[in-house]
Amino acid sequence: MITKFSVKNFRCFSNWTSFELTSDKKYEFNENAVHKNAIQHSMVYGENGEGKTNLGIAMLELISHLSPNKVKYPTFEKSYLNADCDSDIAEFKFIFSLNNKEIKYHYGKDASADIVYESLYISDKEVLSWDKRSSNIANIDLEGTKSLNTELSENVSSLVSYVLNNASLPNNHINQTFFKFYDFVNRMVFFKTMSNVNQFAGAFPSTHSNLSEQIIKDYGIKKLESFLNESGINCKLTTYASVDGSRIALVSKKNLDFFSIASSGTFALIILFVWLQKIQNGEVSFAYIDEFDAFFHHKLAKNIAKNLAQSPVQTILSTHNTSIMSNNILRPDCYFKIKNKKITPLYKLSDRELRKAHNLEKMYRSGSFDE
Repeated sequence: MITKFSVKNFRCFSNWTSFELTSDKKYEFNENAVHKNAIQHSMVYGENGEGKTNLGIAMLELISHLSPNKVKYPTFEKSYLNADCDSDIAEFKFIFSLNNKEIKYHYGKDASADIVYESLYISDKEVLSWDKRSSNIANIDLEGTKSLNTELSENVSSLVSYVLNNASLPNNHINQTFFKFYDFVNRMVFFKTMSNVNQFAGAFPSTHSNLSEQIIKDYGIKKLESFLNESGINCKLTTYASVDGSRIALVSKKNLDFFSIASSGTFALIILFVWLQKIQNGEVSFAYIDEFDAFFHHKLAKNIAKNLAQSPVQTILSTHNTSIMSNNILRPDCYFKIKNKKITPLYKLSDRELRKAHNLEKMYRSGSFDE
């Protein structure tokens, strides 16, 4: 899991902004939200323009140079670096807890999103580093890399990828942790449950020609039908053949194409359904779900949040919906407020010792968590 993330000079983040995803609080409820002091499930609240979306995109930035898969990541052209920062490098710092070891990954990129420097530590041991500002010579300290050329060409986009693609690494504990790190990163996703299926960053969610075909072939329409019915949308689904493949239809006298008549909220649920299947199937390691309930009724949003809080992967939800700010879903150390580019858990914003009986939503609305 990611236990800490920091970003500087990227998009709206001028100075260092850190997101601490660890907790030493001993709440005796919703213990599944925190695993070995690492926060597995969390929600981020904040006013418009505070950086909730950019935070998620920043946390997924590393896939743009680390993932060997076909990935989608937004390009920002002239808006990659923060407009008010004097530095010409965007910087990112991650701390992971994987394989019972701590991994630190730091890197910086220029305005063209090209690597300027990169370093990787496993249990405080530097195993990889290079800084193109001073030299193209890389420091590589992993078993199985002695034959590698450490003078890197301009074509190398990432030292981590270079080592994985060119070295034969033996199976020892350090290398296993290195592989774990790489695997975790390659299963990270950012997505919005909006009406546009392309609002995501990460590995492409389908190899099929359209969303209907993906659901039909990978999951089955009965599974989707049950999910929609449980979400309050009573429907019966079937399939039909079209010129661009199999399609989903609503059972009726005319068997109408389901996607052509689905509301924005229903379509958002269908997109969420696909991602939930991938989460449950182990295809995702980390999911930042931005504005996850933008189209959902508060009761449905609460049910979705509860289900995600039971999922086996690390999740971060951004939302404005205070009705799901409840100790029945998460805990005071798992709800965060972003204000002036500072991210703080609720329990640190209150003088009270927060307990399960406290109404977090009421406290939030009354200003109890205002700094």
